[in-house]
Amino acid sequence: RVMPPLRQYTRAPFIAFQWETTHNFRMHLPFTAHPEGVGDGSRMLPPLQRRRWRQPPPSIDCPPVSEMDDTPPMVKKLFWTFIATLFLYVTIYGGCQAMRVRGGPWNVTYAVGEGGVPELRIEHPRLLGPAPVTLRFPGEKPTRTDLPITAVFSAPITNAMPFGPVIFVDTTQLPGTVTLNCFGHIVEMVPRTLFIDLKEVPWTPATNILLSPTTKPDPAKLKTQGQAWRGR
Repeated sequence: RVMPPLRQYTRAPFIAFQWETTHNFRMHLPFTAHPEGVGDGSRMLPPLQRRRWRQPPPSIDCPPVSEMDDTPPMVKKLFWTFIATLFLYVTIYGGCQAMRVRGGPWNVTYAVGEGGVPELRIEHPRLLGPAPVTLRFPGEKPTRTDLPITAVFSAPITNAMPFGPVIFVDTTQLPGTVTLNCFGHIVEMVPRTLFIDLKEVPWTPATNILLSPTTKPDPAKLKTQGQAWRGR
């Protein structure tokens, strides 16, 4: 399909119409006539404008994205504020929780040893390794028959234990501090040392300690004042 060459030229912009096979007209953008132009009119433009001539005009059917998004700015601000707050909460809480439990809890096993003597086995993998510290209470008899029972002090426990009540528990940062009443004896576990009947006993793995009934402290020291215990 070839159009006859244009015979007349003008220096003013004009609109060229090109005859289609369907007998319709196609309107082109304005251009300036060029003396060398022939055919479909594209050669009538300078080289730079010829390339622009062949490019289709931008579509105007789709509105800009800014006009399509009708969400109020305040809603967007609240949404992103919530996302940032949630991220900070999860990050900070997870970090604090990991720091709190990295030391590991105390594992205390209530059992009955040889000759029916009650035993309290204290275990902590980081402080004592695989060998526990065993406390024996000769002359005492437990009231429960479902022994052995292991208590893991990863959280505050206020339930009565087989050998007596729990006096004090602080598990803010594990292993924390745990104080037990065992047949009237005070057994206090802290990471630095072990206290038995208000006396300091260094941690020594794989040791057996006998607690005589004559070494029990004054019963008044076993009382708590509110949530605090000032036995030492």
